[in-house]
Amino acid sequence: MSAIAFPHGPVGETPSSGGTSQGQTPSHRVRDAGSALPLVLALIVIGALIVIPMLTYTVSVMKHNTALSEKTQRTEAVRAGLRVALADPISLYEECWDAYENSQVMLASPPDFSVGVTTMCYSIGSERARTIDELRQGVVTTRVGATPPTMLQGAPDPAPTRAAPTDWLADVTPASETDKIWLPNLPVHGLNLRSPSGTQMPAGYPTCRVYFPGTYPDPVVLNGPTFFTSGIYYFENEVRVQGGASVVVGGGATPGCTTDQEAIFYAENVPGTHNMTGLGATWVLGGQGRVVVTNEAAVSLQFNKRYVEDSDLGGLPAADVSIMTVNGAAGGVAFTASGLQVPLSLVGTDNLAATDQGYVPSLLTPAWSAAGVPTTAPAAPARPTATPGPGVVRVSWAPSATVPVSSYTVTAAPGGATCSVDMATVGPAGPVCDIGSLTPTTSYTFTVVASNAVGVSPASQASVPVVPAMSNLPLAALPGPVAPVFEPVISFQLGGPAAATVEIPGYVSVPQGRITVDNPGGQLVGISGGMLAAEIGVADARPAPVPVGFENLTIQYKLRIESTNAQGPERSIAIVQVNQNGGNAVNAWEVQ
Repeated sequence: MSAIAFPHGPVGETPSSGGTSQGQTPSHRVRDAGSALPLVLALIVIGALIVIPMLTYTVSVMKHNTALSEKTQRTEAVRAGLRVALADPISLYEECWDAYENSQVMLASPPDFSVGVTTMCYSIGSERARTIDELRQGVVTTRVGATPPTMLQGAPDPAPTRAAPTDWLADVTPASETDKIWLPNLPVHGLNLRSPSGTQMPAGYPTCRVYFPGTYPDPVVLNGPTFFTSGIYYFENEVRVQGGASVVVGGGATPGCTTDQEAIFYAENVPGTHNMTGLGATWVLGGQGRVVVTNEAAVSLQFNKRYVEDSDLGGLPAADVSIMTVNGAAGGVAFTASGLQVPLSLVGTDNLAATDQGYVPSLLTPAWSAAGVPTTAPAAPARPTATPGPGVVRVSWAPSATVPVSSYTVTAAPGGATCSVDMATVGPAGPVCDIGSLTPTTSYTFTVVASNAVGVSPASQASVPVVPAMSNLPLAALPGPVAPVFEPVISFQLGGPAAATVEIPGYVSVPQGRITVDNPGGQLVGISGGMLAAEIGVADARPAPVPVGFENLTIQYKLRIESTNAQGPERSIAIVQVNQNGGNAVNAWEVQ
């Protein structure tokens, strides 16, 4: 037996090059290789069984977390879509008006989201201010012979052509009732005298002039941003809203340059007695008080609807009323003129006489009757028109508008022939006078004077000269009476070049006054709460029905607001009730 050779030598020795004879196989090497390979394979298998599942789990968790994060982001995005819509309920009400008309409308999307969100408004239902059996007469004229323009919206008074001046009083009610003429009492007003210039918001706030409720004896001219805090305003002179003014009257749905709360806390020189009550404002016009709006530059006058607590008995008559006049004549009696009679205004729920509560009846009334109570002599009458006829000359003129006149006298020149008219016998159309016994070939002019219990007016301007013989017109072809034209208590003179917006959602009650709307440019004029006036004159370029009169406003919408996204199935749905004044309630909200 030969010795076994160790190729690496004994332990600690350096292997020699000749330790193994040629052709021999190192058996221990074969055994070493065979034992290591299974170990390596085993380790690989064990690693595969442990590490790979762990890597797979980690990758799955990471993918799931990413998907969950994206889903959460999408879910929050659709929730944000609803939050944005509900954050401004007044805008939601206004924007979803189109949904009411067209079944759906797209709303603004939330900002700063990488997820594209679409928010839609769907109409479910609505509530109007009044039910069908609560609809009062919306447009009423009180003077005999004056009829509301046919172009106005809402149901007009069904009997505008009454025979007697008092006939309309049979249908009057101090509350808003079905098929009745609403003649509200005056509210109790603050007697505190106010400056016509109002006050200002301090530095740091938007430029804004502020007015507080009370009594304004002097003319008020409004220009620039202006806010009237909520309450009752009494004006005894003109309120002129001229070009450049942006006026909001009372707190409410239409935002102004400030708010009730900011004004009372931060305005400069807030009066010690601010008289602020309820929500929205009512303007009461007495004496020479009137409202005039012009548009030499862009102008806006927007009232917020007047809301009054039931416990406020003094202010309750002004609920839902925007503008009203003090009715009656000097001395605290009913106003009476040819073709018109209006009772003296009463105040509050106790029916107190207006003249005992610091109110002066409106003087901008059609006082051309002897039955009125004059306090001054008449002014000079308008220049007359003379028309020759068969043996006479017919003279006509516009009668006095604001001072009661008992009679008129027409005088011819030359010669001094006269003709008198007793206004107690003249109908509401106005006076005419036929003067005969004139020389056929002579040229004549005519002047008119007016008289009442106080005195006689100056003479009018002379008419254009006429020669009686130069006309063969029959008497029936001569001009008829000239209808009296009196100063309007509310006048929108919008023939200027600039944009104009007038919104009056509450009732306008001026039963012995005149309302005129001159709107040749079709400006945005809306008087939607109904009107009561002696006369109403509307010239408007817009097609009928013009939004002046009574509109049974939608005051609440029931809506479905739905936000969805373009990257997943998530959606957020809410059922919401939203009121015109911004009040809202969320009936249900779910995320799918």
